[in-house]
Amino acid sequence: MLSTPDDTIIDFFLGSGTTVVSCLKFNRKCIGIELKEEHFDIAKERIQKYMVMLGNLEVNQIITTVEELKALREEELKKKKDEAMDNRRTHVPVR
Repeated sequence: MLSTPDDTIIDFFLGSGTTVVSCLKFNRKCIGIELKEEHFDIAKERIQKYMVMLGNLEVNQIITTVEELKALREEELKKKKDEAMDNRRTHVPVR
C-alpha cells in the first residue's frame, strides 16, 4: 500500500509505536490503537522520545487525547455497569 504526505494512517495494533514514528518521519498523520496498557506505555514513551528529538512536542496533545479517551471509556463502562445493576434491582421475576 502507498500513502502520500498528509494522509492518515490507522494502526489497529500499535505495539511499540513503529508505525506512528514512521508516519511522523514521513509527514503522515496516524491513529494508533492498542488494548494492552503495557504496550501503549512503551509506544507512548517511544513516540515522546522521537518528538523531543525533532524538537516538536505536539505529541503531548495526542497522548492527552488518548488518556482522555481511556478515562471516557472507563466512565462509560461504569455507567453501563450501574445501569445494569439498576435494571437488576427493578426487574421482578415472573413465576
